[in-house]
Amino acid sequence: MIKKVAIIGPQNCGKTTCWHHIGYELKSKTRVIGMGAEIARTMMEMTTLGLLGQLTLLHRQIEQELRLEQWYDKIVTDRSVFDTIAYAGQIYEENKMSLFDYHMIRKFVFYWSTIHPYAAIIYLKPLPIEDDPQRGKDVLRRQSQMNRMFDILLLELKRRFSMMTSPETKLYEIDVNNKKERSKQVYELVEEILFHEDK
Repeated sequence: MIKKVAIIGPQNCGKTTCWHHIGYELKSKTRVIGMGAEIARTMMEMTTLGLLGQLTLLHRQIEQELRLEQWYDKIVTDRSVFDTIAYAGQIYEENKMSLFDYHMIRKFVFYWSTIHPYAAIIYLKPLPIEDDPQRGKDVLRRQSQMNRMFDILLLELKRRFSMMTSPETKLYEIDVNNKKERSKQVYELVEEILFHEDK
């Protein structure tokens, strides 16, 4: 059985730092694990292209996860298909996507996640906002807007997962602000989910 854990959250919440820490710690213990990198960082131009950009990123995310599922039964990803809903919501609010397209993306994401479910979603609450030159101008405004989109997504995930009679996906929240402690908590949680939960 495939166990896939996704770390989600807005920009600058420490996803990639936690992801690298998990990979280092687990592989140093000779654990075999598939690691799915953050695909948006290598395709930053797609993040501003409205529907086309979000569909491209979603396709790449799904493609990466399917490849990992072919080779590994334990997987950790630095993003999930659910992230697309938050980013699409931001783009819709900026009038770069229609309401119809936004709902189409949401519907597809939730449908796909029932076919290829995550064992767990780990949501990292936003850290204090930091400037990130790679993300472009107007960082503070966009970061605040993105934090709100992820808060809305989190409420949606809680509602959907609570309605399932036998939920396949567990939802966790990490709220500690210290980056080192945050990475440690996420690593310990991932190790428990992937390697100890069924024992």
